Amino acid sequence: MITNMSKSFMRFLAFSMCLTLVLSVFSCKDAPTYEAELTVIDFVSKKVVNNALVKTTVKGAVPTKTFLEDVEQTDYTGSDGKVKFTFKNKANIHFTIELTGTPPKTGKTNIKLVEDDLVKKQVYIYP
Repeated sequence: MITNMSKSFMRFLAFSMCLTLVLSVFSCKDAPTYEAELTVIDFVSKKVVNNALVKTTVKGAVPTKTFLEDVEQTDYTGSDGKVKFTFKNKANIHFTIELTGTPPKTGKTNIKLVEDDLVKKQVYIYP
């Protein structure tokens, strides 16, 4: 009788350990992501702008070099006038947009990032 009880207890213990392992693996949450998408539009022509330089930064003191590397990014708009950035940290990101030409055109905006969400915004550039 003790052996049957011992075997039952060992099965219960093995089942409990497997269940704990499975639950712990599937309950891990991924690190949050923060995304921003800008659509750059020429104020005069009202058309989307291809190949505009977009730079990101934050205002004020930056706590660490890793944080600075995350928020300071540079990219160009595509033919649809859009550019997308992904960040690891929550922040209020400032964007500057430059388009070389005659005359050169610029614009700026800011976006407060939202956890696990894509924040979209239209930005007009001016001569």
